[in-house]
Amino acid sequence: MRLSRILEAVGVADDYVDRFGSPPYNNIYVHYANNPTSNESLARRYWACAHTINTDFDYRMRAAGDGIPPARSDINYSLFASSESRTGGAPMLQWRPFGSWPQLVTVLIPSIYIPILQILTSPLYPDITKNYRGDEDATDFKRTLFHELGHASHYSMPGVGETFWFPYRNHIINNALFGSGVYGSFGNFTSFSDPDRVALGEAFGFYMGHLYGGDNWGGEDNEFRDNFIPTGLLTDLEDNVVDPVIDPNDATIFRNDNISGFTPAMFFGALTPNINSIRSFRNRLRTLSLSSTPNTSTEFDALVDVYDVFN
Repeated sequence: MRLSRILEAVGVADDYVDRFGSPPYNNIYVHYANNPTSNESLARRYWACAHTINTDFDYRMRAAGDGIPPARSDINYSLFASSESRTGGAPMLQWRPFGSWPQLVTVLIPSIYIPILQILTSPLYPDITKNYRGDEDATDFKRTLFHELGHASHYSMPGVGETFWFPYRNHIINNALFGSGVYGSFGNFTSFSDPDRVALGEAFGFYMGHLYGGDNWGGEDNEFRDNFIPTGLLTDLEDNVVDPVIDPNDATIFRNDNISGFTPAMFFGALTPNINSIRSFRNRLRTLSLSSTPNTSTEFDALVDVYDVFN
């Protein structure tokens, strides 16, 4: 993996610790102080890089145990100091010089250098981005990375990749620049949006942030974000907690969550082929895994349909 500052392009954090000539190598401990009083300091940068490496390793070990497809190796991480609330992204842009319509539009600029520069620098483009605030602790930092690594696992699956991510990026760029926030919101999306796709992709990101990072988003207490992303869907399909789920745009549409028994491996297994919405995910998951759970088809469909605000 490569750990770089997003504004430094080729700047890679490199801290020489010592030379280790023989195993074991899994008992090496290096402590980097939190140093929250100086968010721009080199020590703080090392802190962020160290937790990124640890979280990447932790995620891969847990995902393997849960039957979740691994995120690809050699992920480019772009880390940057910021005063904003914790944010991250998984654009998965490494080796993708034309990964969205805005990037493709630059090809039309009357200059031979811009497309060439895009191609030559594309090995350095970020797959996962993460800011780190001065008051952010390791738990918060890792929660966001678990969310983004969930996206990376999704991207790595056969038949997903750019087929899913190109329109995914376009939606986020368009709504971040011209709409109401990064994802947009129900009833208020910009042109060329794809909210069905974003609802599905972000449901998985929030679920992984909750599953491995304990984030409230993706858990029982946050069923929706921006009135269309079903952040609580996968947790409700997995756990034994029975609670009401209410359509955030129409309170007359609701259902008690009486579904349980699905697993992370089942969820990811239902993401192919050509699964681009909550409805298509519902149908695929039902076909593949419903018979391995204690649920009926009628009850399963009814709950997922409350979470699917577009149907």
